Amino acid sequence: MIRSTLSHRVTASMVILMAVVSPVHLYAQSTAKPAPVVSTLRTNASVSGTIVANGEHVYIVALNRNQYLDVALDSVAQGKPIALRVFAPDSTWVGSIFSWQREAGRPEFNLLAESKGNYRLQITGADTARYRLQLRSPGNSDAATEAMSLEAATAWLVRNTHKLSHVEAGRGFEDLAPLRSILAGVRVVGLGEATHGSREFEQVKHRFLEFLVREMGYTVFGLESSSDAARSINEFVLSGRGDRASVLAGQGFWNWDTEEVAATIDWMRDYNRSVPDARKVRFAGFDFQYNPQSRKEITEYLRRVAPTRVARTDSILAVLTEPVDTLRRDFVRYYSLKPEAKAPLVAAVNELRGFLELNRVQFSRQTSASDFEAIVHSVNLLQQLVDTHSRAGYAVDTAGTGVTTRDRYMAENILELLRVLPADTKIVLSAHNAHVRSDLNLYTMGHYLREELGNAYYAFGLSFERGSFRALNLAQTPYKVGALTVGPSFPQSIDWYLKRAGKGDLFVDFRAAPSSGPAASWLKRPHRMRSIGGGHPPNDPGYYGYPVVPGKSFDGLIFVQNTTPTRLNPTVTR
Repeated sequence: MIRSTLSHRVTASMVILMAVVSPVHLYAQSTAKPAPVVSTLRTNASVSGTIVANGEHVYIVALNRNQYLDVALDSVAQGKPIALRVFAPDSTWVGSIFSWQREAGRPEFNLLAESKGNYRLQITGADTARYRLQLRSPGNSDAATEAMSLEAATAWLVRNTHKLSHVEAGRGFEDLAPLRSILAGVRVVGLGEATHGSREFEQVKHRFLEFLVREMGYTVFGLESSSDAARSINEFVLSGRGDRASVLAGQGFWNWDTEEVAATIDWMRDYNRSVPDARKVRFAGFDFQYNPQSRKEITEYLRRVAPTRVARTDSILAVLTEPVDTLRRDFVRYYSLKPEAKAPLVAAVNELRGFLELNRVQFSRQTSASDFEAIVHSVNLLQQLVDTHSRAGYAVDTAGTGVTTRDRYMAENILELLRVLPADTKIVLSAHNAHVRSDLNLYTMGHYLREELGNAYYAFGLSFERGSFRALNLAQTPYKVGALTVGPSFPQSIDWYLKRAGKGDLFVDFRAAPSSGPAASWLKRPHRMRSIGGGHPPNDPGYYGYPVVPGKSFDGLIFVQNTTPTRLNPTVTR
């Protein structure tokens, strides 16, 4: 069951129903509305309704302070997306649940009202669909238990969080000293991020990388970017070959073509100038979304060993590597093809891989073993791409969907790095929180790394309380990269609790958490946490995806109270 805890307390005996139908987008509300239809309900009851396409239903719930309410949403017509958003009496957005969010049951959350007044429950849908909304108000004992857990969790965070003196690199390591014991025995550190466009996230990752390289012997920095496209960046940081602006732009993602990532790469290059080869830090990509370099190198290799295959192979690779949108260069033509058009391309890539393996000995002699393995690696990336994007589904709790297949391949690419590099190699990874997290019931990259590495994998999530970030504005057509802003975090969200610790920017280790008591109870329960991808609709506070269980989803969290947008380099198309 997806369940998010949101304390805002409850004691309502009556619920006033206002059904309002209007043309409305899931994220943008129209001002033209018919006259509302008003009804009343008992609190411990349910109501069913039919939402029309792009419609909106609003339920007004009169609550007293310190009253506890359980809100559950069922979509009667499966596959029809329905969203429910909850607003406090002062119109602050305090929670959301979505019909497509499922682990083992219906989406729901708890509301513990902080103030008396009318709470607004807003249901929207992109398609006509029936739904059932259930409101349950347990007794005061549940409210008291919730309040005790809240205070215990806050007290634990106050005692156990470590204040960050700075987010910028080059400021010394005194405040990061606890990491020496926290990360003892850890071979792979995952650094997540709640957005792909927050300047402070990239800065604090740079600072952690600096500490982990200088103080703890880490020698690889891996980024959620394509493996082949990242090789030119690695050559730059190791030897200085190439132009930094060009190699960074060449990796193909606007998210990483920023001043902040450039500063990290420049630091890696400068550091490598001062240390012997064994201590140099490498740059690696572990994704497979953008592969123009693969196309070029595969065709050049075939020209050497099997020239009759070049033209046919290159026409296939063009569909897999040529971008459709110059802004979103990861969206190549293959992604938008219908399944029947994808199938021959999947077969063609698999056949190419088989052809290379069949001629492994001969081609290795004609070129070299290392050249052959490099081409096999490039073809493997294309196999990962066509396999992932020939699968349907975004369910993170189901293995084999499109999204979980991508995560499995990213984990496999990281584990392959560990296999081919020296046995004592330690890696720092940078990716979205949704990939880094390591829940056992969600098939994320972190899940697969946890299965393989156990506690030698440590997942740090990055969270923030409020601020601005850079993302594709999903309300614009075509999408444009811009600065978006979100207000304060939802009450009882992870971000809200970390702010209550009162230390500003901080980090916390959940492996040191208690195993019993009220604080342990809080740590073992799901909670909301900001999650924003490369694109975002304006005015949405960014709570979506699966709830976070501290200590299970993440081993630790890094919290930045206020964020600002990343600064794009001139090479990015706006």
